[in-house]
Amino acid sequence: MKLTKRVLAVILSLALCLPFSCVGVLADDGIPDDLPKGTIKIAEGIYAYTPDVMTANDSEKVNIGTVPAYGNIVQPGSFNNVVVEPSTDYLIIQCSKNIRINFVRGSQSVFGSNLFDWPAVGDNYERRYYIETDYFNMTRGVAYQVQCTSQTSNAQNNVQLRVYSWYNQSGI
Repeated sequence: MKLTKRVLAVILSLALCLPFSCVGVLADDGIPDDLPKGTIKIAEGIYAYTPDVMTANDSEKVNIGTVPAYGNIVQPGSFNNVVVEPSTDYLIIQCSKNIRINFVRGSQSVFGSNLFDWPAVGDNYERRYYIETDYFNMTRGVAYQVQCTSQTSNAQNNVQLRVYSWYNQSGI
C-alpha cells in the first residue's frame, strides 16, 4: 500500500512538473536573439525596448515641432536623409509623443500608404522601437524621408524624435 502511494505521488509530481519544464519551449515570442533582453514584439518586424536605466545622452534628440492630427502628414526636414547603412540590421526610433511614422524613398513607402499600417511610436522617450530593415526590404545605402502623423485627432506639439542605426553587436 505504501509503495502504491509513493508510486502514485511520483507520477503526480511528474505530471505537475512536466508542463513547467516546457514553458521555455512554448514561450518563443519571435524576438531575435541579437536584440537586448527585455525587448517586446509590437508587430511582425517591429520591436520595442525600454532600458532599465535612463539614457544620459540626449544630444541626438531633434524637436520636429508639431505633428499634425491623424491623417495629415508632415515630413520633418531634419529627417530627409535617413540612410540605411550596409551594416544596419535595425533602425531605432525614440519619440516623446504618440505618433505614427513611415519611411519613404521616391515612390516606395516602407509601411504602405494606409496610415493604420504605420507603426505607432512614442509616449515615452526612453522606449526604443527597433525596425528590422531586412524584414521591410529597406534598401541599404540610400536616403529615406521620415513621414509622421499623430496617433489621434489632436496635433502633437514639441515632438522630440530620434532615428538612428544599430547593427548586430556582441555583448548586448
